[in-house]
Amino acid sequence: MSSTTFSPSLFLSEVHNSASTEDLLRGLDFLSHSIEQKSASLKVLVESNFERFVRAKATIDNVYTEMRNHGLETEAPQLHTRTTSRTTSNFKRSSGQANNEPERKGPIINEKRKNALVKESEYGLQGIKTPLIEATVRAEEIWGPALGGHDKEESLKSILTSLEKNRAIFNCGAAVEESIKRRDYQGLAEEYEKIQKHATGARTMAERAKQNQVQLQEAEIHQIVMTARVLMDVETRVDEFKEDTWGRLSRTQYEFSSQARANKSDESLELIGILLQLGVQDNPISSWLLTRHDYLRNKVISTFERMRVELEISRRRLAGGKAPSAKMLATHLRHAHAIKREGAHVATDTGAVLAFWQKLHRSLETLLSARDGLLNEVFDFWDTAQSFIDGKKQRGLPVGVDGQGRKHHRLDPGVVNTLRTGVVGLFTIILQQLDALLLQEPVDDISALFSPIPSTPITPKSAGPRLNFDANDVPPSPKLGQSWERYAFWAPYSNSLSAGYYLNQVISLLGTAAAEIASVDLVKQDPRLTLQFKTLIGDSRERCLTAICGAWVHDSENCKELEDWTRSAEKKEVTNLPAYFEAFEDAMISNLRKVIYISEAANVPGSREVITAPPARLIEAVQRAFKHSFYKAFTGMMEHAAKSANPEDGVGEVITRSGDNAIDSADIVSSSLHTNQSSTY
Repeated sequence: MSSTTFSPSLFLSEVHNSASTEDLLRGLDFLSHSIEQKSASLKVLVESNFERFVRAKATIDNVYTEMRNHGLETEAPQLHTRTTSRTTSNFKRSSGQANNEPERKGPIINEKRKNALVKESEYGLQGIKTPLIEATVRAEEIWGPALGGHDKEESLKSILTSLEKNRAIFNCGAAVEESIKRRDYQGLAEEYEKIQKHATGARTMAERAKQNQVQLQEAEIHQIVMTARVLMDVETRVDEFKEDTWGRLSRTQYEFSSQARANKSDESLELIGILLQLGVQDNPISSWLLTRHDYLRNKVISTFERMRVELEISRRRLAGGKAPSAKMLATHLRHAHAIKREGAHVATDTGAVLAFWQKLHRSLETLLSARDGLLNEVFDFWDTAQSFIDGKKQRGLPVGVDGQGRKHHRLDPGVVNTLRTGVVGLFTIILQQLDALLLQEPVDDISALFSPIPSTPITPKSAGPRLNFDANDVPPSPKLGQSWERYAFWAPYSNSLSAGYYLNQVISLLGTAAAEIASVDLVKQDPRLTLQFKTLIGDSRERCLTAICGAWVHDSENCKELEDWTRSAEKKEVTNLPAYFEAFEDAMISNLRKVIYISEAANVPGSREVITAPPARLIEAVQRAFKHSFYKAFTGMMEHAAKSANPEDGVGEVITRSGDNAIDSADIVSSSLHTNQSSTY
């Protein structure tokens, strides 16, 4: 804007230029007249109401002063008087007097000053504040419960409505608990899947509200809270159930019977199935297979060690006893005639020796039987593992909630390799334990076999009388210079007849087990293991033949004791000696033939890989033993016959008639045996 001053002349000149003078004058007159009218009406209004304005102002000042000075005790006369002066000076003086009223200050407001209009009395509210507070408290005490109960009622109604609407969620929680108690795995899986679907729906509802940035309704909030609460309780209970199921799965063990093993296997698959349905981090299939392998490995080792401990202690006890007399041996050898006639094995040795042989056979049968033995458990385990590896067993297993269990259906390659190596290791352990029992000499320190010695025997009740022993009273290993001291599987003082019968069964059992192991595809892929079993069979057969042949020749020396000087019922010209001797030799040849050819295992799949034809040296050894047995037997018979020809001995009628009859009897025995045995080999 310009800073120049206003000039009337300049203004008039400009007006003059824009309009006529008359028009300007008329405008000014009109403006002046309008101002006079407005001012006159305002002047009349002020003059007529001025007294009222003054009295109202004075009244307000007096009221304020009275309220402010309420409760003050003053001796001065009233300082403020009403005035009706129309002058401005009276109005100002009255206002000044009210404003200049002295104001008393004190730290404490007394009872009379509590309603004064000052700051210390909260401008007159202090007097009514306390009654108001008391009234508020009393009203809260009287009407608070009613008003709160009404709010609570509305809240409860809302909650009950939500409960009725979401009753299915709570039913799922109760059904899960009931299924766990009754071990209803199918029902448990179904209810758990339902609660997971409810949780998924609630989670989706919350995420949708968050994405859309909208506030959830009260019913939706109740549904989410209820679902979360029930889900938390169900998850806690299901986690406890899964932990218990893991423990039961790891404790699952097979029994001796095939039916019991089948039931245990079904139970294991059932437990694996429920774990897959409930969802787990670790693979229950791999865990169960690896645990099963560890259990079988420990069982194989402990069972073999226990068997060797029992056999070694029994062997030492037998070795510490007395050798049977020649007459007792002859009594046992005569049972060969009953075996030939009746076709059944009868008592061919002392009770202690037979108990040892029965224990050896039953123990190995418990371990190596392909039907009910420990080896069958290994076969079943590998068949099951192979089914899981090939993916066949998983076809009947569930996939879990949202298919989460499907990732556990395929075994990890590392687990597969561990299982294959583990099964081969089980067969290797069996091989090593059989090698120690059949090919190695007895140990001097029995603690090297098993420490500490377990108290429970592995021999089943069907094995006959148990050879109980005290682990703290282990007999020492005697050194008597006997040939059988080199064999851990031989019963001391056993005769060749009982040894041949039981070792024949042992070798047949061993050959059958080795053939079945060799028929497993996993073993076929390992030629080294097959060769080891082949070597084990050959060496075991040779050691058994060597031990039996040695006992055969020794027993043949005592065949002279078979003579009872009783005429044969079939041939009156001879005694029973030829028939007894013939039955003994026939039983020995029959047992040795089964040992050397392992004929009972010849038809088992895989026998060609581990069972070979006997080498020529073994056949020659049997032939030499056969010849020596004849020589020893005939020599003893002739000596016995010559000695018995003395009349002072009081022998039977057959010998006393002629001493030559004994020689003739021996010739008849020799001729008869030569006829029967010449075609054996």
